[in-house]
Amino acid sequence: MAGHDHHHDHGHHHHDHGDDHDHDHDHEHPRLGELQLRVKALESLLVEKGLVDPAALDEFIDIYETKVGPRNGARVVARAWTDPEFLDWLRRDASAAIKSYGFEGRQGEHMIVVENTDRVHNLVVCTLCSCYPWPVLGLAAGLVQIGALSVARGDRPARRACGFRDRAAGRRRGPGLGLHRRGALPGAAEAAGRNRGADRGRAGGPGLSERHDRRRDGPGSGGGEGGGMNGAHDMGGMHGFGPVQDEPEDDRFHGEWERRAFALTLACGGLGKWTIDQARSAREHQPPAQYLANTYFEQWLHGLEVLLVEKGLVTAEELRTGKALTPKPDGVEAIKAERVVKALQQGSPYTREVNRAPRFAIGDRVLVRNDHPVGHTRAPRYVRGRIGRVVLHHGAHVYADTSAKGERGIAHHLYNLAFDSIELWGADAQPGAVHLDLWEPYLEPA
Repeated sequence: MAGHDHHHDHGHHHHDHGDDHDHDHDHEHPRLGELQLRVKALESLLVEKGLVDPAALDEFIDIYETKVGPRNGARVVARAWTDPEFLDWLRRDASAAIKSYGFEGRQGEHMIVVENTDRVHNLVVCTLCSCYPWPVLGLAAGLVQIGALSVARGDRPARRACGFRDRAAGRRRGPGLGLHRRGALPGAAEAAGRNRGADRGRAGGPGLSERHDRRRDGPGSGGGEGGGMNGAHDMGGMHGFGPVQDEPEDDRFHGEWERRAFALTLACGGLGKWTIDQARSAREHQPPAQYLANTYFEQWLHGLEVLLVEKGLVTAEELRTGKALTPKPDGVEAIKAERVVKALQQGSPYTREVNRAPRFAIGDRVLVRNDHPVGHTRAPRYVRGRIGRVVLHHGAHVYADTSAKGERGIAHHLYNLAFDSIELWGADAQPGAVHLDLWEPYLEPA
């Protein structure tokens, strides 16, 4: 899949899920009290309407808190370090090699591993959506919600060549695969390289400013075409948001409301009423000040509320009052707890067969079209009008731009392109390459 985004840090994490936890946390951030109540009201509404099963919510949370995480990726990498045959398999077919451990499914359907060397350290970042290889790294909520990679030249290792993979942000030097279906296999590199173009934006902070129009039904409120692509979420290459503050591997959530908002989003996604790209689009279409003030799981909550109303699962009045006023739509069945594991293992593969030959071959120089589409896209601003070289052809994948409009059947060839850092960032850029996965409609011959 093509370039993407997300995750966060509030500086502390509590394991106590009881009322005292919420009460204490609310004294530190009064805004969180409103969020806790909002999520509880939404969960009660959806349970009352028969759209979610409370036991399924608990199952989702348990899986992502106890059964997936960086420890899974560490097992894969440790095996690669000691087993040359497995390492070769991982290089040739990462998805199959990783699946042999039972790590598969949602957000891990199409895995590719890139390997660090003495001269190249691969830093995997995400600039447009909420993607991360959950089966091997778990949730990434500790990175993007705060935000940013340092771009100060003084922070860079001298004369190190760096390869940047446009996905989600990864910083650990220890065992672990990189992000969003593209893993960085640790090698002998001593430090993560940094690049002026890798600056990430702050998607929310401890101030938690008041949110406005979160339940607005008009154009631009959700996954439709009411807002432009070049919104606050398209942060790739932007400066001034401060450093990424990494956090312990176990800090997946920072409050019970985040756990419940996460599980509600997965459970409602299982109703089959929207695509993953519609979910991303719904999160993106917010006023810039609101988007930047929201924390990571607030973005998820906003997108869920918008889609529930747009798809007719709840009414705006029900969302406002928290009371069920209409029956559950016909033909909609909540995912049950006993089906959660199987549903996650199945995932949602996005490869497709098309009857068109690929327009470009490995080694071709191609230009990214300088288009500014209305709605969701995976061609970030910083590569439009730039020339790159095709290094991989992934086959045909579901086209995110049309999937975000609910058109599930359209697929195009997907390529990995390498861009010289100087092409993107100018003469002062650190030598290196930036790799992005881009669909054929974004490209034309150079």
